[in-house]
Amino acid sequence: MIIPKTFRVGKTRYKVTMVDTLPRAFNTGRVNFVKGQMTIARSCNQTGKERGADAQAHTFWHEFVHAALHDMGRPRLCSNEYFVDQMAKRIMDVVRTARF
Repeated sequence: MIIPKTFRVGKTRYKVTMVDTLPRAFNTGRVNFVKGQMTIARSCNQTGKERGADAQAHTFWHEFVHAALHDMGRPRLCSNEYFVDQMAKRIMDVVRTARF
């Protein structure tokens, strides 16, 4: 999957930045709702191993779900990492298996 450079959720336009690693342990992505920024790591900061395309795409969708829930005014769901991760997995399934 090609990760977009920018996208919009509601009225917020997000810029996506790919970085080598993120500083927090095992953190592979983050989203800043105020600044409209999403950051995705290419490598794991603990192991130094490069993350594959599917792992990076999953991180994109995970952070997208955070952004969408924030836009919807759903703070409890937005902060529920299990829910966000499971929703991201299902979105990836749709994107990966869709035929037109």
